[in-house]
Amino acid sequence: MKILVTGGAGYIGSHTTYELIDKGYEVVVVDNLSKGFKSNVHPAATFYEVDLRDEKSLENVFEKEKNIKAVMHFAGSIVVPESVFKPLEYFNNNVYSVEVLLKTMNKFNVKTFVFSSTAAVYGEPKTNPITENDELKPINPYGDSKLSAELLIKGWAKAHKANYVI
Repeated sequence: MKILVTGGAGYIGSHTTYELIDKGYEVVVVDNLSKGFKSNVHPAATFYEVDLRDEKSLENVFEKEKNIKAVMHFAGSIVVPESVFKPLEYFNNNVYSVEVLLKTMNKFNVKTFVFSSTAAVYGEPKTNPITENDELKPINPYGDSKLSAELLIKGWAKAHKANYVI
């Protein structure tokens, strides 16, 4: 089975890629290398240096890599203090990139999506540990952007009868 891993040159994405390849999956990595390093990409993975917001380049990856069955999305901006000073950049990278990715998945009939979100969608913890039933109330643009992406994914999955995990 072929899996597309976004952000596969970053810490979590690269470790996930190694695990997937060890389990026998074929992995395609897409990363713009803005925070990750090409040296982190597993040598058996197929690598494309592509920004997810570049719809045509992303479509080219899907066209070249026939039979992608699932996408695991780890690409995103994650620095909370930076998000306070650059909220537009965070929404552009964390929400618009998901929109383009989901649109491309639709075009190529890929119906399985794994999204790496954050506890920042809960804001100030009301319980310890935080549970998935806790109130969603982010307190910074980073958390807001990740929650917006979550809502986009849930709406997409319902409309297109797709599978997702956040």
